[in-house]
Amino acid sequence: MHFSQGAVELKNQDWDPSQNELSVVVERSTHVPEMVFFVFSNEWVPLDALLDDKHVKIERVAPEVLGVKAQFEAGQEIRVRFERV
Repeated sequence: MHFSQGAVELKNQDWDPSQNELSVVVERSTHVPEMVFFVFSNEWVPLDALLDDKHVKIERVAPEVLGVKAQFEAGQEIRVRFERV
């Protein structure tokens, strides 16, 4: 898995192969909604995303890029679950 950050800083990136889940922690709060982008290979399909424990909408911005948009607070965890094709 590969990730790219938008206008927020990320830390504690972790891939859990048993759950096919990528998690990152937002390091800085945003004052307006921002988008964090996740780039993945064509061997994977994103299933859903959670911000802390709340489901959030994911947006496919390109075939292998998804975005999670929110007004982030420092310390929030973003988790994205994938399924192998």
